[in-house]
Amino acid sequence: MKLGIDTALFGDLSLTKALEHLAGLGWRDVQLSAGHVGAGGESRDAVTAARRACARLGVTVWQVHSDADLGDGAEHVAANTRWVDCAKALGAPCVITHANGDADYNDEPQRRRCLDLNRACLAEVAAYADPLGVRVVLENRLERPWATCRRFGARMSDLLDLIDAAGRDNVGLCLDTSHTRVSRLSFADEIAACGAKLLATQISDSDGDRQHEMPFALDIDFGGVVSALKRIGYTGLLALDCSARGAPVAAVDARLASVRDRFAALLEE
Repeated sequence: MKLGIDTALFGDLSLTKALEHLAGLGWRDVQLSAGHVGAGGESRDAVTAARRACARLGVTVWQVHSDADLGDGAEHVAANTRWVDCAKALGAPCVITHANGDADYNDEPQRRRCLDLNRACLAEVAAYADPLGVRVVLENRLERPWATCRRFGARMSDLLDLIDAAGRDNVGLCLDTSHTRVSRLSFADEIAACGAKLLATQISDSDGDRQHEMPFALDIDFGGVVSALKRIGYTGLLALDCSARGAPVAAVDARLASVRDRFAALLEE
């Protein structure tokens, strides 16, 4: 496993400036934020600038976090394939997408309908991505504890069934720790369920209400998370996916140094 970071932490900077700042702090393994590329991943200028900056700075883009969802219709396929093209252009092996956000269920027939809403789109996007060497990665969605129904894709079991239904080998899973915590799910169980299908992570802290805070600020047991990841043999990126909440850059930089030291200790255990 390798500790990395989402460029969104410095979303107030241009993408090139954010990459330069992170590289200056020693962060050279990144997740590229959708916000830095533009809606739909369509900003060719941003992608070109990012590719040049990464080459100059020795930065590796491990994964691209899209703003797309799966769904029923050509517009969903097109939105996702644009992000696949973005990942390919940056040399990123993974593009992260999401099950359709409007898919909720209370019983198994409704759950199957949710699966069908996403299946064909996932299969088509993955077929497009495969010859480009890009893997399509499904992020666990955020369960809404106050809702009267379950949200499809909040649980890894939903996403694993969707992968099976799509029938493509270049599809995997992304664990968002804040989403898992807010959804009141067991990290050990969700990570074990992923197994070898876990290709990416997004790491932030949550207390079940607040989310996407810096690790070690709230109550997620990151020692337990890292141990669970080690048990399944995960070797990918631990991508810090946090908000600066308007804090001064110097304060964010200092906090990042502390977080990196604490994760280094966990990874060495």
